[in-house]
Amino acid sequence: MSALLLTLLIFVQSALAARVEMAVDSRDLTVGQTVNLQIQVIDGDPRGLPDVVTQPGLNLRYQGQSQSRMMVNFETTRIVRYTYAMSAQQPGTWQVGPVTVDVDGRKLRAAPITVQVRPRQDAAESTTQVSGRISDET
Repeated sequence: MSALLLTLLIFVQSALAARVEMAVDSRDLTVGQTVNLQIQVIDGDPRGLPDVVTQPGLNLRYQGQSQSRMMVNFETTRIVRYTYAMSAQQPGTWQVGPVTVDVDGRKLRAAPITVQVRPRQDAAESTTQVSGRISDET
């Protein structure tokens, strides 16, 4: 009986501790720029891929999943990471998220992140005029 209670207590504790976090390499982008976006499920057992809401100015492309475990003071933390390539498509202020993940039979959410996308500099604006003279005099 006590072993069952201990197992149940460990399961409930880990289920209550599960959380979802989202992070992006940069929140200030230029049209055409691509950065990494990571969604992390911490101390939970996710089922399937995260459901990520995006707006028209951003494009997400799934890159893969990884897992890691850390032990600090005999407490184990499990992290499942989902990595996406996020590309800026149009200038403006856009949101990625919220994110919903099925974790241990519950829907957990991470708040949206706001990203500022600036227009790309015109090729004509970014060129530098160089003039010179070529001569065969020695």
